[in-house]
Amino acid sequence: MKKILSLVLVIALVLGSFSFAFAATPSDVVDTDYEEAVETLIALGVVNGYPDGTYKPAKVVTRAEMAKLLMVELGYADLAGGTANFSDTAGHWAEGYIALAAGLNIVNGYPDGTFKADNTVTFDEALTMVVRGAGYSDESLTGTWPTNYKIKAINLDLLDDVAMKAAGADRGAVAQILYNALDLVYGEVNNDGDFEKNVDDKKIIDKIGEKVNDYEMTYDDIYDADDALDTVIDLTPYLYHTVDYYENADGDVAYVSDIETNEFVGDLDNVNDVDDEITVEDADDEEETFDVSSSTPLFYNGEKAEDIDVLDLMDDGSCMVKVIYDDDDVVQGVVAWEFEIVQIATEYSSRRPAVLNGLGTESILLPADLDDDDDVVLDADNLTIVGDADELKDIEKDDLVYVYASDKKAGTDEDLEDHPAVLKLEVVRDVVEGVELQEVEDEDEAVFDGDDYDASDFGDVDFDTFELGLEYDLTLDKDGDVYAMEEADDEETVEGYAVYVSEADGDVDEDDFTGDLSVDTEPRVKVFTDGGDVVIYDIDTDDLADDSDDFTKDATVTMGSISLFFDESEGEIIVNGLDKRDLVEIELNSDGEITDVTLVGIAYGGTDFDEDDMLLDDIDVIDNTLVFDIQESDEDDWAIVDADELVDGIEGEYDYDEDDFEVDVMTVTDGMDAGDIYAAVIKVVDYYDGDDTVDKVRALVDGEEVTYLAEDGVDLDATVDTIVILEFDGDRVESYETTTSTAIEVASIDSIRVRAEGGDLYTMDDDVVVVVIDEGDFIAGELSDVLEGDFVDLIQNDDGDVVVIVLDLDAQ
Repeated sequence: MKKILSLVLVIALVLGSFSFAFAATPSDVVDTDYEEAVETLIALGVVNGYPDGTYKPAKVVTRAEMAKLLMVELGYADLAGGTANFSDTAGHWAEGYIALAAGLNIVNGYPDGTFKADNTVTFDEALTMVVRGAGYSDESLTGTWPTNYKIKAINLDLLDDVAMKAAGADRGAVAQILYNALDLVYGEVNNDGDFEKNVDDKKIIDKIGEKVNDYEMTYDDIYDADDALDTVIDLTPYLYHTVDYYENADGDVAYVSDIETNEFVGDLDNVNDVDDEITVEDADDEEETFDVSSSTPLFYNGEKAEDIDVLDLMDDGSCMVKVIYDDDDVVQGVVAWEFEIVQIATEYSSRRPAVLNGLGTESILLPADLDDDDDVVLDADNLTIVGDADELKDIEKDDLVYVYASDKKAGTDEDLEDHPAVLKLEVVRDVVEGVELQEVEDEDEAVFDGDDYDASDFGDVDFDTFELGLEYDLTLDKDGDVYAMEEADDEETVEGYAVYVSEADGDVDEDDFTGDLSVDTEPRVKVFTDGGDVVIYDIDTDDLADDSDDFTKDATVTMGSISLFFDESEGEIIVNGLDKRDLVEIELNSDGEITDVTLVGIAYGGTDFDEDDMLLDDIDVIDNTLVFDIQESDEDDWAIVDADELVDGIEGEYDYDEDDFEVDVMTVTDGMDAGDIYAAVIKVVDYYDGDDTVDKVRALVDGEEVTYLAEDGVDLDATVDTIVILEFDGDRVESYETTTSTAIEVASIDSIRVRAEGGDLYTMDDDVVVVVIDEGDFIAGELSDVLEGDFVDLIQNDDGDVVVIVLDLDAQ
């Protein structure tokens, strides 16, 4: 049987399917892995649900129940009867089924003559029964039980999609096994002990279903109210396919066996209306081109297309299609899901029941009917909402909505003619607030707060038109791309650890008429935050006022380790602050004002920090430890650094968690110097650091790709695609030196030295690195990449040791 590509895997998470729900499907298997199996077996009369509408898929199956289920699936239910030759089955409700299964050598009892009908059936026992039911026997299998039957079950695909549990076979798993068995060709074992299929290659499903061969499934067969096939299973996945199906005893379609046609699912990549062709690209980037025409059957967004054909579909990335075609590549039909995106302007209102308002002039027309008073009302039965909302009332302002609307009109009345008959809305609510634009690669690529973003293919965002250094709110589409952005209204407020910089006093004015006092200039505190920025916060002055909101004469308010003093004679609010570089914890109110600044730093230095064991005064320094590098005198040169950059001999302050003895935060005031490094420069871009636009350099250093910021005014553009020595002031590049190299042909190389053809010998530094140039790009290499006969360039330090070997693959 040809396998059709599962819609569940390809599009269900994106869109879902416009399918029917069947009353016979128990509520507790809907949308589970066992739904199709249970639904089909109920339709065929093999299994039943419970009176409360459930199936209880986790409930274990007994040996008696398994015997009955298998006898029913094999079409022997009417033959069940008689007495079983077991000592413990007389009078049991399933005695007839057990007797029949035993007579067919499908079940066995225990050595003591019992059957233990009410014991839980194990998976080994259940699989053995099903394999024997298909006609196999102990003589036809190699090995010993249960391995021989388990292997045969695997080979027969009986365990596909089955989750086996140690506690025994449950109703869900048993249903899946029995469902998998429907397609087995049954047979019997001959006198030589070999299994032989029946002469007509009939399957187990043939025992309980009536087969219809080579049926072309049309739109009317599934959707037409008058002409649709009677069915108790979902036929929507088979639209336009040619299939073999089986009817149950009531004449309803209960099982689809063979699918004679093929399907190709993917994004519509190109529409060629000159040659009447469409090209589709699947999830594996494979492309297929199909011949179509304006008369090719098209199922569009949940309905049969009326005013649109295949050649009208959009190839801009907004359309996914499923092409159904035969072995001669003749297209039998196309199923298409095409969307437009609308951003919501206002929440849904019942005053306009069939409209959802979008930004600008856009609106989403919903499925609609006319009531008895000829008023337009919502047709909720033909509206599906998925994603970040389940109902219309859950859709919020600024949500992005992917609109999949059928083009079939809901009626001929003028009030309804523009409303779709079927509509699916996928709601996306993904907003990133207050992120700083740091880098623009081009109009479609940018970096916000260190994260890379692409512009959405369906919005109108051009990153080149926005200003570096400002904070923006980003509205993302369902692919995580920026659909819309606007400047953030509020400044980011940060609570937590910070490094104290300075404070500024405030001024108070007296009203000339009333004598009321009010703050003219707020007192402020400047800190370096755990976000890596120097931030100035106003200080909350509410506690300086009395109950009448007037300032109390000569009042003092303590706010952790700082205090405010109102000097009435001078009209000033004086801040008694802290020292620069003090490690503090700050608290802010909802207005972003400082309400508390508390000293938390414990001094350390000398041998207190152990680089090898990452211990600070016997407290663990971990990857998540916040490290402030504040060695420079100018706070604008301070930085957040990784804990793995710390070295022995550093000094500063720290704070730790007393519960787990891990350092939460530490400052480095001395002892850590980046020094000069050899860097293979890959790229230089402009970067906004909070105050200035500076150069940001990406380079290979010591075999790893790293980035550095330059000092304001340092131009690094000339370093791209070269190897230079970067010189630092703190953690910023303050200058660079070009390097010179010696070109040699390698005669021999080991971990200590390299010898050139002609005999010259070069000693290598302990930390020598290899840089490979491949198709013009720098990539990290290893000494093992350098072979005898290679032409390389050697870069040496002042001591004459080789520190960098450059292997240009393009020049070999």
